[in-house]
Amino acid sequence: MRRAVRGAAVAAAAVVAFVAVAGGGCTVGPAAHRVEGEADPARPGPVPAPAPTPAPTPTRSVPAAHGSADVTVAVDLSHVLSDACCLAELPGGDLLVGTRDAGRVHRLDPYHPHTLTEVGVVWEVALDPANVLLALAVDPDQPGRIYAAYAQASSITVASHAYNPSAPPGQQLGVYPNAFLRDVPVDPDPDPDPGAEALAVLAFGPDGCLYVATGDAGRPALAWDRESTAGKILRLTPFGDVPADAPLPGSPVHALGLRQPTGLAWDDAGRLWVADSGGVGAVVVPGQAPVPVWGPGGGGDQGAGLVHAAGCLWLPGGEAAGGLWRVPLGAGPALASAPELVPVPVDLPDSAPEVFASVNSLWTVTAAGQLSRLALR
Repeated sequence: MRRAVRGAAVAAAAVVAFVAVAGGGCTVGPAAHRVEGEADPARPGPVPAPAPTPAPTPTRSVPAAHGSADVTVAVDLSHVLSDACCLAELPGGDLLVGTRDAGRVHRLDPYHPHTLTEVGVVWEVALDPANVLLALAVDPDQPGRIYAAYAQASSITVASHAYNPSAPPGQQLGVYPNAFLRDVPVDPDPDPDPGAEALAVLAFGPDGCLYVATGDAGRPALAWDRESTAGKILRLTPFGDVPADAPLPGSPVHALGLRQPTGLAWDDAGRLWVADSGGVGAVVVPGQAPVPVWGPGGGGDQGAGLVHAAGCLWLPGGEAAGGLWRVPLGAGPALASAPELVPVPVDLPDSAPEVFASVNSLWTVTAAGQLSRLALR
């Protein structure tokens, strides 16, 4: 029987937290052109960390007390994507859609869905029926590589794959991955606690770094162990190295103490927010543990995914609540007003990071292959 794994936790009372983003350390400029499968000896060396400067006080307009989410695109991809698990956006607006069990990746123009093109297969997923694709990401500054997180029997791996859109369909994804993060713990037997399933969230930040959020594998002590990659937000360069300005020198750990992270998002001030079902909401100081910000008392049931748009955080309401939770942000960690549940006429994911934002809109895909775009206000 297949071991149950998901790209994010089942619907639960989620934590919302923000992380002050340290400047510099990850933007490395154009990648060196290398033969597929070649090692990375020519990668740029570490850049000295800049002298710390006081963070500016963010200014923002106060979001309206009430919002809306209107469907502007609805596409049925069930005939080819019956096991969709994850989304990523390419420069130019095309989307990558991955399938959980087969590890197959397709590219499509969401406004012309008949242009669906098979990119290729994440072979590490396809080689073993127990392996599962968890998340995809694309560096907006270096779109020649696709990043994938996948679960194996007892661990999660994050790897980058060369991407050549000029190659024939089905052969555009390189077969020699650079697996730079291995052995992230998972619970091999998550029952009876379904929240202990394999988790991984991938996102590139405004500083050019790759952020990886992981679950605690059903072992809360690992989330507080600075030597473990479980229950963390990890911050890495696009090559998989530890940035020179890491809050814990030599360590990729950017935040710890997480249980079931389901999404990452940055607001207009560059602050990083995380949805996590391990508490009541938190502010995260780089290298330290969460501190409460918002949670069950203000929101209740949440699904998977987190985006920032129109001055608010948005996250699926979960199977029980439905709709989208809209969390208006104020100055600092304070909320401008109470969160509200905004109804939407489409299904939203409750068990995988299948949601991301693009210019005050939200794209989502369900496991059944229903792709939707919501305009957020």
